Parts: sequence; structure tokens; C-alpha cells
Amino acid sequence: QGYLWLRDNIKPNTKVFGFVVNGPITGMDKFICYWCENIRNFKETGINQSASDINSFLKGQGYKYLIVDGQFVKKYGANETEKMVSKLGSSSLFKAAHQTNGFLLFELL
Repeated sequence: QGYLWLRDNIKPNTKVFGFVVNGPITGMDKFICYWCENIRNFKETGINQSASDINSFLKGQGYKYLIVDGQFVKKYGANETEKMVSKLGSSSLFKAAHQTNGFLLFELL
């Protein structure tokens, strides 16, 4: 449901980042430069950074949204997912744009 909302409510080719996902983003007519070395590296190191550092890096690359979804939970576990959601949600640099079961879309502010 979350990805369908993304497809129907966010303009095509909008830059959307996911720490784990690539295919569902591009499959919904959004953009992630998953072949870019700096993005590949950030997918591995970014989860350990502060909300400010995550926001700064993504904004610097032109990203507008960030996804935390079930694939994030699968890769990093429930505790790390909760930490990430709390870190982003409690900052003034991200706001929840849409949430469904297993999908949370943050807008970069």
C-alpha cells in the first residue's frame, strides 16, 4: 500500500532514498541512483549517522524523501528500525509524509 501511495502521490522521477530498497522505488516511477558509488556507500554507513548528517547528505544529493520499510526491518532488525524511526521522527529535519503497515515515508525538511 505504501509504494502504491508513493506512485500515485509523488511526482515521477522525484528522488526517493531507501537504505535497503531500490527496485520498488524505481518501479513506482521515482528515482534512486543505486549505481552511484556515494549512494551505495551511504546505504551501508548512513544508518549509523545522526539525523542531521543523513538529512545533509541526502539533500546535498537532491533527495526529497526517505523510506523505512519492512525490508529495513528484515536487514537491520526491529531494534535498529525503531532507533532509525525515532531518530528521524524526533528531529526537525524530517516529517512523516505517509505511513502504512510496514512502510514509513519521511519527507526531508
